[in-house]
Amino acid sequence: MKKTAVMKFTVESLELKPRVDRVLKDFGISYSPPEPFIIKGGYVVIDYDLRIPYEPAILESLMTKLSFVEDGELDFRLVFQFTEHELTTSPLFRVPSIGNIEQRYTTNKGRYQIKPFCDICGRAIYEKVGALKINTANVEKQNFVYVDSRLVISEKIASLFNEWELTGYQLEQVEHYGERAKKRNAYEVIPTNILPSQKIPDEIKNDPIARKLKCPACGTGGHLIFPYHYSKNVSEVIADFNYSLEFQAVSEKRVKRNMLISRKVKELLIESGFTDEEWDFEPVILI
Repeated sequence: MKKTAVMKFTVESLELKPRVDRVLKDFGISYSPPEPFIIKGGYVVIDYDLRIPYEPAILESLMTKLSFVEDGELDFRLVFQFTEHELTTSPLFRVPSIGNIEQRYTTNKGRYQIKPFCDICGRAIYEKVGALKINTANVEKQNFVYVDSRLVISEKIASLFNEWELTGYQLEQVEHYGERAKKRNAYEVIPTNILPSQKIPDEIKNDPIARKLKCPACGTGGHLIFPYHYSKNVSEVIADFNYSLEFQAVSEKRVKRNMLISRKVKELLIESGFTDEEWDFEPVILI
């Protein structure tokens, strides 16, 4: 697995551009210096889009040297490039994205109750009260919808899951919100199998940038989310649908457990034509 930092920022001054380019050259960062985009009235916009090997010490130093940009508001995200071996041997996958279609993502119109999770950072678990409530007609059109990160499927997919004899889940019917005539059957997929704790390598556990972003008490928070790591014998205890034991921060207020699906589920969905190139299947790393 190769880690790359993607750093994007904007410079709004022709005077700052040479300073930025000099810093990047000093760090040996190879890139094509962007041309200024001058808007009517003389307003300058210079967009930088950098790909940098993820080395925490170098990134911290680089951000310090570039602190004159946007009042120091520099940020980056991580992109992971998995080996063919990792992609083909992983027994489990996280699915952070089911495509770039707006209708596949919605929010629950029902209620949540807030259960405290950490007294230090104040994050909480949002437990739904009753079934999810959405416009179910949308699910029939899309077949798969994320409702506040919860997976909801159509009647058609529910029947296929049963036909494929998938394990480790239960279905809960979703309530319809909207015109009665548009009501369709839709179901939330709720994993019933919880995985054992991860085997996180020390280099990730002690990553200085990631640790700085996380709550010291509960360990959640931050945007640097590494793939799940498990011991090889995790294959003995997995089902087709699973929840991680660990919680992950969704925002400054919320945490959740992530769903991980088996390779069998991934392959069946692909073979049946329900996915496209925009679905994101992130493999777990076996230790």
